Amino acid sequence: MVESPKATDQLKPPVGPRHPTLSECYEAGKGPQRVPNMECPEGGLPNTPEERARFEAYMRGHCWDAGCFDEATMGYDTTIVRMLYGVWRDRGALPTPWPNKG
Repeated sequence: MVESPKATDQLKPPVGPRHPTLSECYEAGKGPQRVPNMECPEGGLPNTPEERARFEAYMRGHCWDAGCFDEATMGYDTTIVRMLYGVWRDRGALPTPWPNKG
């Protein structure tokens, strides 16, 4: 016979870091204005030269070309890299046990 869990076992908080919920992922990806290549004023990682350098180092670590960043449009020159950079920045808006430091 399998014994049911004790009431005290069910009240214990989860141990270790948690993953973001689907709702949190959706909100991070939505952004406040849904405008491409616009810097989101809230949430996400900052669109700064330092953050772009980290993103480009990550891309090089995978042997992927990050292309060129255009200061006039504040975006990368290829669609896929713009999408990857958006995901990179959105991920910073999600809860994590390893905080992103500016």
